[in-house]
Amino acid sequence: MTTRSARLLRTRPALAALGLGLAGTLALAGCGAAGSDGAGSDDVEIGADAPTTDVETPATDTEPTESTQPAPDTTAPAATTGMAEPREAALRLYDAWFADDRATAATIAEPEAVEEMWKTARGDYSIYSGCDSAEFTVSGCLFRGANGTIQMTMERRGDLWIVIEAFYAEP
Repeated sequence: MTTRSARLLRTRPALAALGLGLAGTLALAGCGAAGSDGAGSDDVEIGADAPTTDVETPATDTEPTESTQPAPDTTAPAATTGMAEPREAALRLYDAWFADDRATAATIAEPEAVEEMWKTARGDYSIYSGCDSAEFTVSGCLFRGANGTIQMTMERRGDLWIVIEAFYAEP
């Protein structure tokens, strides 16, 4: 036997195995990638029994950095809660204004009413002739003093009354 024949006999089984493996791979790829119309499909379905891999992310040891900027204020303003009667709401806003307590005022009045109330000239005021009967969803109270008058409008929201408007007028 010649050297060439001996080399061919040794490589032929390796080439045959390679050819069979390639043919098998192509056949399986053609079967698995075809959709119902025979065309290739881009959809991949993974069943519940598909293998999963858990990956742990290593913790990093980082030191907190100091900021030269102050942290933003994330405190929400106090919620407007209201009072059981319109007169109580008006008196609570008046007392908060008299004590220069905007935080309490914000719990009983709309922000615009609080701002208008703080434009009122300082002094003593008292309720003049009572407040409206509150038989409707809106009521009013009038305060009078030497420095002028304060008119407040309250609105019923659910079971509570909120000051929605405050108006100051000079004498």
